[in-house]
Amino acid sequence: QRLAAREPARLMPVDWGDADARQSIDILVVGYDRKGWLRDVSHLIAQEGVPVTAIHGDGATRDGRQRLRIGVQVRDVGQLAQLLGKLSALPMVLEARRA
Repeated sequence: QRLAAREPARLMPVDWGDADARQSIDILVVGYDRKGWLRDVSHLIAQEGVPVTAIHGDGATRDGRQRLRIGVQVRDVGQLAQLLGKLSALPMVLEARRA
């Protein structure tokens, strides 16, 4: 503060960025359609504190598979990796990856 009073020309404004900044990405979750599957997927994403921006489902295929394309906002690659790992561990989920 004293420097600012004595020599204001030496001070430069800085911006450290937004600490809460998030990156919007799409993920793909493929699994066998069952009662409560969408609820389980969305509940896990909510538990991880990851905002969802969109969900699109293609409908179940003949063999009972369901594809969900989900728009999410993650803080960093670590949060994304953790989310995908937990989604992959859900019952009846065959694949969870970045779309």
